[in-house]
Amino acid sequence: MKRILFAVILSGIWLLSSTMAMAEVPVRQADRPLTLKKGVVAVDLGADQTMTDPTDSTDASLGVAYAVLDDLQLGLALPMGVDPKFEVNDPSVSTVFRMHKTSDLEAGLRIVMSIPVKEGSVVDLNVGVPVRWHSGPLRIDTGVALDYALSDPAQKSLLIPIEVSYNLNDDLAFQLDTGVRVPEFEFDKYIMPLAAGLVYTVTSQGKTRGDVGVSVSFPFFMQDGNVTTTDFMLVSVGGRAFF
Repeated sequence: MKRILFAVILSGIWLLSSTMAMAEVPVRQADRPLTLKKGVVAVDLGADQTMTDPTDSTDASLGVAYAVLDDLQLGLALPMGVDPKFEVNDPSVSTVFRMHKTSDLEAGLRIVMSIPVKEGSVVDLNVGVPVRWHSGPLRIDTGVALDYALSDPAQKSLLIPIEVSYNLNDDLAFQLDTGVRVPEFEFDKYIMPLAAGLVYTVTSQGKTRGDVGVSVSFPFFMQDGNVTTTDFMLVSVGGRAFF
């Protein structure tokens, strides 16, 4: 079942990318802007497989982003549990506004809010300042964000993401994701994830149609006084199609 789901997702992304109209999106990951070009729609589809017994499970996600303006992008994401039980988790809406842009540096404002649909869930609000730096085949994403869950009592976290993309060639990029999450601003209880993967860009006549990627991640790689955790691992496949 899980192998079939992964194959269906990859096949679906490839089919979408081979039949849609070509969008104005840079081929190289290193050249991708913080927000899409006005009028471009991006559709995301992915699946995560937990590789830890006995909590083996499969999750999937569906998302869409639309660029209202060159500097303003709206998004909607729907996470789902697939196995061992199918369930729809809390969707989220997002806004990204690019406030600064030069040839090599971009910065903006990102707001993401979850919509509670599951029993016991609450609104989660994430407000951040994303920063993207480009240089040749290299792109680095960082910034700072505050995550605030409207629970009782409220829960808050400070997030500092670090994402690196390096184009091995025009179509293939290596990606490394890490950063720091600090629950309740208690720095001795930090959480540092670690993920690495490859993204292949599907092109036609030199224009971008979509991306297909695979990655391996450790969501709790380091935490609580440099304790390393590698027995909880996720394998992810997915991609993005542009319209």
